[in-house]
Amino acid sequence: MKHFLKVLLLAIVSISFIFTSPAYCYINPGIGSLVMQVFIAVFFTAIFTIKHFWKNIKNYLAKKFGKHPSQ
Repeated sequence: MKHFLKVLLLAIVSISFIFTSPAYCYINPGIGSLVMQVFIAVFFTAIFTIKHFWKNIKNYLAKKFGKHPSQ
């Protein structure tokens, strides 16, 4: 069954690449600021997540390297 799904997915992807048409689109200058905002948001989200879970990360690393976890 898994083999059938892989073959089916490959066939669908192949057909979608065969029957493509050119996309005539315009990328305006504002897209650069949008991309920059996305990168900044991902960066600060990662920092907040690490800060939020820092104690769990520290305890995990302490257990991993054989030190006593902090209380």
